[in-house]
Amino acid sequence: MLNTHLFNPKKIAEELYNPENIGVLSINNFIDERVRQNLLEEISRANYRKAQSQYGNANQEFFYFEPDKEDRIFPITSLLKLSYLIPYNKLAQKANFQKTKTEVFVQKYRKSSLGITPHKDNLAYRNLISIFILQGEGDFYVCSDREKTNPVKIDSPQGSVILMRAPRNIGEKNLRPMHYVENIRRERHVITLREKILS
Repeated sequence: MLNTHLFNPKKIAEELYNPENIGVLSINNFIDERVRQNLLEEISRANYRKAQSQYGNANQEFFYFEPDKEDRIFPITSLLKLSYLIPYNKLAQKANFQKTKTEVFVQKYRKSSLGITPHKDNLAYRNLISIFILQGEGDFYVCSDREKTNPVKIDSPQGSVILMRAPRNIGEKNLRPMHYVENIRRERHVITLREKILS
């Protein structure tokens, strides 16, 4: 389902959690091609909702749904979440993650939509944010501030996963990467796995 041989926990831990680094990297060809197509087919039948146009200080334009909160079951999406636990847990050992529960968030960006302006993810999310790119063309950037200073484009073709640092404890809250998505040239579908602290 996932090409986990491309996922090197030691290397990822060293790169992502070094405060001198930008805190984002990507792995191309991480999703098996047949699985990618099956995931696209499955999520195409979901009831998407339009996201509010502003969230915090960010402007955004996309549609979304949360599989775990839907009445119906999304078996392939659930299997993706389960399969990813193997590499995730290996990284957790190397990077000293907190114990968390995983939330699944599916987004659809229509062609020529705004995307999301520069922002940091909510402090409620910890350890790691994993963004699986199923389809489409758009640009994902990390930057220094809301004015897009020092932009760094992250390679993210379909089939890839973007790994983004999240704080492992409150002391790392300022290490959350400022990032944004823009220039949606072809409708873009992504599945994001986010970790929340166990209550």
